[in-house]
Amino acid sequence: MAMLRTLSTAAILLMVIACAQPPDPWPVDPSAIADPARMVVEPPTAIAGDEVKLHFPEGGDRGVLFALDAPSGGTWERRAYLLSDANGGEPTAHGAGEEMIVEMVGIAGPGPDTVVLPSAIAPGAYRICTANAAQNLCAPITIEDR
Repeated sequence: MAMLRTLSTAAILLMVIACAQPPDPWPVDPSAIADPARMVVEPPTAIAGDEVKLHFPEGGDRGVLFALDAPSGGTWERRAYLLSDANGGEPTAHGAGEEMIVEMVGIAGPGPDTVVLPSAIAPGAYRICTANAAQNLCAPITIEDR
């Protein structure tokens, strides 16, 4: 009986994980708004693996998931997802194709929301965007060499 219960629990857990990460749940939004009156990254220049603060001067509504995009041929390419600490957890970075479970919670107010940059990201110009907000906002960030 205990073995059957364990297998049932494992099957349910696998189903939850499989359902939590569809192939591309939060695609790149080329029309995301870059407006420093609405979203600011502090500091605007950081090193891979650093924590940065996201401020929302107008107190915009958002979730806890953010995206790190790099310019690519006149558009943007998703490089990573950044989970913030805004819901009480530790900030974490995940590769763009990595499976993860994201709490769908609403956050409001000026922040700051802390995110951590991936430790294996190349130096360059990027943008951090809200990934699961009603209206996606972005702010630029430069990642420098160590």
